Amino acid sequence: MVTVAIIGSGPAGCYTAQFLRKRRPDAEITIFDRLPVPFGLVRYGVAPDHQGTKAVTRQFDRLFEREGVRFAGNVEVGVDLTVAELEEAYDVVVVATGLDSDRRLGIPGDDHPLITGAGRIVRQVNGHPDAGDDVIRIGRRVVVIGNGNVAIDVLRMLLKPLDAFTDSDVDDHVLAELRGGGLEHIDVVGRSPIDRAKFDPVFLRELKGLPGVRFEVDEPVVEDSPVADVVRGLVAESDREAAVSVSFRFGYRPVAVVDTDQGCAVSFAAADARELTLAADSVITAIGFEHGANRLYPHHAPGAETISPAPRTYRTGWYRRGPRGTIPENRVDAREVADVIADDIDAGVVGVHRRGWAALPSSIEDKAVDFEAWRAIDAVEVGRARADRARHKITDREELLRIAADAALSVQGKTQEH
Repeated sequence: MVTVAIIGSGPAGCYTAQFLRKRRPDAEITIFDRLPVPFGLVRYGVAPDHQGTKAVTRQFDRLFEREGVRFAGNVEVGVDLTVAELEEAYDVVVVATGLDSDRRLGIPGDDHPLITGAGRIVRQVNGHPDAGDDVIRIGRRVVVIGNGNVAIDVLRMLLKPLDAFTDSDVDDHVLAELRGGGLEHIDVVGRSPIDRAKFDPVFLRELKGLPGVRFEVDEPVVEDSPVADVVRGLVAESDREAAVSVSFRFGYRPVAVVDTDQGCAVSFAAADARELTLAADSVITAIGFEHGANRLYPHHAPGAETISPAPRTYRTGWYRRGPRGTIPENRVDAREVADVIADDIDAGVVGVHRRGWAALPSSIEDKAVDFEAWRAIDAVEVGRARADRARHKITDREELLRIAADAALSVQGKTQEH
C-alpha cells in the first residue's frame, strides 16, 4: 500500500486526491491544511456571491465521507510538522498550497499604505481567519490595476447593492465597512489592449444592470472581441445620471505611485508614449499572486510536476503552474499530476514502505481537526446564517477549534457508549 500526503485542501489538492483514489484505490491518502477548515481557494478565494462555483465542495465532501481520504486540518507543514518528518512518514508528498500573497507592482512607491491587494479584499469579505481585524475602507476615488477576473470580482463587491447578496456567504460587516468611504469613481486600468484583456466576458456581464453606476471607456471601442462587445454594452446601457462612475482604461502599465496631500497618485505609460496620472484615495492591485514568506521548497520555481526524487515529491495547481487558470483548469492539472504519480508507482519508481499517518508524532493526531469536526463547524455556520445568506462564517480561529474539540468529545463519548 502506498501512502500519500497532500499539503493543501483547496481544489488542486482535493482534485489530486480524487484522481489518485481512482488510480490507486488501496492508497492511504491524507490531506493536510494549516487551517481548521477545508477547501482553501473555494472557501476563501472565490467571490462570496459565486455560490455555484463554491458548490464544487460537495464532490470533495465525498472524498472524506466515502472514499477514505483523511482530512488533517489545523496542521501547518513547516511549523507543526517539519517537511523532513512528513517525507519520512509518507511514500509520496504532493504540494498543493497555491499562492497566498498578492503580487506587488514592482514600481517605485508600490509599498504605499493606500495600496491593497485584491486577494486581501476577497479574503476579508470571505471571512478568512487570518484576514485580521483591520478592515479595509476605500475612499471616494479608487484605482483598480489589472484586467482579469479578480479585478471584476472586486468591482462587483464595490458596486453591487448591499441587499443583492442573497444566498451568498459574504461577511456583511466587512463589506459594509469596505464600502463606507462614499465611493464616487473607479478607474480600472490594465496594460493589455481591450482585445487582449483577460476579463472573462461572463464575469463582465455580471456588471450589467447595476443600479446607480455609469460605465465609461477612455477611448472609443472599435476592436471586435468578446470583451470589447461587453464593454460597449456596459457603456451604452448604463445610467448617464448615476452617482458612481467606472472608467475602463486599456493599454497602460503602471510606472510609479507617489504620495499627495489628498491621498496618492498613480502614473501610467502606454506603448505609444501616452501618459496618464490618476489621483486616488485607494489603489487596489489585481495583477496576480505569488508565494508568501512561508513557502515550502523555496528553491523550486514553477514548472515540472516533480520536485524531488526520494521521497517522491510532486506539485500541482498554482504551486506548479503559477497564478494562472480557473478551478476547472486546476482539475485538468490535478489529473495530469495524479497520472504521473500513479504511473511512477506502477513503474516502481516510488518506494512503497513508509507507514503514513501511523508514523507521525502523536502530537499531530492530538492537534489535527478531522472531517467530522469540520462537519460540526459547517453545521454551526449554516445554522447561524440569517435567512438570506448561505452561511455565517466563523472568523475566529480559537472558536473554530473550540467547536472542533466539542465535536471530537461528542464522538468519543458515543464511541464509549457502544
